Amino acid sequence: MSPQPLRILVVDDQAAIVWALSSFLKRAGYEVSQAGDAELALAALEHDRPHFVIAGGAIQGSGGVDFCRRIRNLNTPDYVFVFLLVKDSNSNDLIEALQAGVDDFLALPVVHGELLSRLRAGARVLEYERRLARRARTDPLTGLGTRQAFVDALGRQLDSTGRRAASSCVLADIDFFRRVNHRYGYPAGDATLRAVAEHLGVLEDAGDLVCRLGGDRFGVLLTGASESDAESWAENCRFALAELKIPSCDSPAGLTASFGVAQLLPGTTPEAAIALAEQPLLVAKQSGRNRVVASGGMAAITADRAGAGLSSDPLRTAVARDVMTSTVIAVHERETFESAAQLLSDCRLATLPVVDADGMLLGTVRKADLGGRPTERKFSSRAIAEAVSTEAPCYDEETTVQTLYEFFQREEYDRVEIVHSGRPTGYVTRGSLAALSRPLMFDSFAQHVSNDHDSAALLVADLDEVAHA
Repeated sequence: MSPQPLRILVVDDQAAIVWALSSFLKRAGYEVSQAGDAELALAALEHDRPHFVIAGGAIQGSGGVDFCRRIRNLNTPDYVFVFLLVKDSNSNDLIEALQAGVDDFLALPVVHGELLSRLRAGARVLEYERRLARRARTDPLTGLGTRQAFVDALGRQLDSTGRRAASSCVLADIDFFRRVNHRYGYPAGDATLRAVAEHLGVLEDAGDLVCRLGGDRFGVLLTGASESDAESWAENCRFALAELKIPSCDSPAGLTASFGVAQLLPGTTPEAAIALAEQPLLVAKQSGRNRVVASGGMAAITADRAGAGLSSDPLRTAVARDVMTSTVIAVHERETFESAAQLLSDCRLATLPVVDADGMLLGTVRKADLGGRPTERKFSSRAIAEAVSTEAPCYDEETTVQTLYEFFQREEYDRVEIVHSGRPTGYVTRGSLAALSRPLMFDSFAQHVSNDHDSAALLVADLDEVAHA
C-alpha cells in the first residue's frame, strides 16, 4: 500500500503567496488546503487535520502569537508542525513566536529547495511524535488504548455532545482478578486480560472505543448511546464474558465482571465523566459483583441496602462534601504568574484551582509548575492559563468517601478538587483521608493529660475532703 501524502495548510492574507506556495506543494505531491485568515485556518485545522501549517502575514504580530497559542490549545489527535513565514523580524519577535508554539521559520521569498528540506526535517519530527504518542496511547499487553487515549476521546466527545446524540461511558472491572494471578500465575492473568480485551473489541460498534484504564479495569465509550442503551450493551457483555474460557486456566467457572454506566453530561470534564461511571461501578461491586449498575439506578440499590441495615459504615455513606476542606480561594485564568505565585505563598498552599469568568473549574496550578519563573520579568506578566493542568482530578460533592479512598489507592495524586455544578467548592487530600482511616485509640483524646498513665487522675475527690480543704 502506498504511503499517504502529508497534508499542509497554507495561511496568508496575500492571495498571491497562498496560490504560489499551494501550486508548488501540490506539484511536489502534498495535499494542500488554504485559508485567508486565522479563523478560517482554525476551522480548516479541525476539518482537514493537516500535518503542517505554513502561516504568513495573516498571523504575524500580536495576532500571530495568539493564533499559534490557539493551535497548541486545540485538542488535535496528532502534533501539528507550524512554519512561520518571515521577512524582516528581530530576535525578540522570533523568540516570542517560538514561545507561542512556532516550530520553524521560512524566509521570504521562499526558496523551493529549502522549503522541501525543511518539510522533510519536520516530517522526521512528526514521525518521532507519532511513535511517542502511539506508545503513550497504546497498552502493550492488550493493544487497546490507554487511559490517556480514553480521556482524550471523552474530551472530544464531550465537546460535541451538544451537537450530536447522547453518548455514554461504561467502566468494567473483572471480578476477583487477583485470584487468577495468585492461583494460575501472571501469564494466565495476562492471557485473561487479552481475552477480555479481544471480547470487548468484538462487541463494540463503529465509532465506539474500548481502552484499558489500568489493572483489570476497562473503559468503553459508546457513541450515540443513551444510558439505558449502554446498560443493555453492558448486560449483553456481562453474559458473554461469563461464557468466556481462558485456555491457561483450568477452572470450570466462567469469568465475571462488574459494570458501571453513566451518560456523558455536557460541560463536564473527562475525569468527571469517568468519576460519574465509577460510582455505579462501586455500587455494583458492593452489591454482589457480576452485575450492571447505571448512574440513574443507584438510588434504588442504595435504598435497598439502607433498608437491610447495610449502610452503617460511614465510609460508604459519607460523601466528599462531608470530609472536604471548604475553600473559595481560586485563581482566575487571566491572573499573572506573579500574582498566582503570591496567592499560593500567602495561603501556604501548593495547589490552587483555576476558574474561568463564570467560575467554572478549568484545572489547577501548582507551585511546582511555576518554579522560579514568577521572579523573572519576562514571565511575571504572563497569564496563568499557560500553566494550568487540565488533567487535575475532580469529583462532585456527592461522591462517596469510599470512591475517594479507592482513587487515592489507584492513582498517585495527592489532592482532588471537589466541585458542585462544575464550580470548585473544596478539596480532599490523600493525607486527610489517611487521617480518617487511623484507628481511634483510648488515649486519642488524652494527649494533654499530664498523668495519663496514673489512674488517680481519673478519680473524683470525696465531698468531705473538698469541704475540709
